[in-house]
Amino acid sequence: MSLWAHLAQSFWEEAETPASRGANAATGAPAFLRAMVRSVVVGSTAMVLTAQVAGIHLAARVDADPSYCVVQSEQCKRACPTGVGNASCVQSCNLQREQCRRDQG
Repeated sequence: MSLWAHLAQSFWEEAETPASRGANAATGAPAFLRAMVRSVVVGSTAMVLTAQVAGIHLAARVDADPSYCVVQSEQCKRACPTGVGNASCVQSCNLQREQCRRDQG
């Protein structure tokens, strides 16, 4: 036998058949339902992990909203202090707004 056959044999274990519970015993969820749930969980997990590894940003509703950057900028400007630091704070808010627009598209 080859090396791969020995490795496969050592890692492969046959599933044991469950003991029969009887004809009238409930067995839980149907097999097709378990398969569908498993498929959804595996697919969702794979999508999220692939997006994280590849660096893809899954779009959220706020990212698709064109007024998102404007609203964030207005909130930033309202939080700016009056007086000495106001001009630099407003300029910083404007720069953040432009960066937000570039990031969106």
